Amino acid sequence: MQPRRILVATFTLGLAAVGLGAVGVPAAEASCAGPQLSVQQKGTPALEARKTEEDTVVYAITSDEPVTFLASNLADGCHDTDATTRTGCGPGTPTPLDPVRPLSNLDLVLRQDGHRWTLAQADGPRLDLTLKLEVELPAAARPGPAVLELTSKEEVNSSIQLQLS
Repeated sequence: MQPRRILVATFTLGLAAVGLGAVGVPAAEASCAGPQLSVQQKGTPALEARKTEEDTVVYAITSDEPVTFLASNLADGCHDTDATTRTGCGPGTPTPLDPVRPLSNLDLVLRQDGHRWTLAQADGPRLDLTLKLEVELPAAARPGPAVLELTSKEEVNSSIQLQLS
């Protein structure tokens, strides 16, 4: 009786392996990071002032000091992964990727209490899709909450919240 159990177990295992290979595994989904902003003052990253109820970080910035804004991933669309299509046990077939299109006509904008100031403008990012801008905050900006936005062709691509002091 023992050899029969071994034969049945082997057959069942082989059938399961063939069945799993014939069933396509769904493609993994990922979210694209998109453009990212970070803030520095005096050569060090801005400190976290607090978090909002939505868990958004609010950065503490001193209004009377120059501020360096660093932006990365400045491309239109998502290019953070290479995709492949695979069915069964065959090798994966690369999915054609669209060419990377760097963002252009970039504006760094500060918004506070209904006011809008364009702090800097750039035609586009560097070849590595990054941008570094050192700016002075406007004298009209007041202590309190503010939002920094990176826009391309007047569309907001990324924003971070600030607490000015």
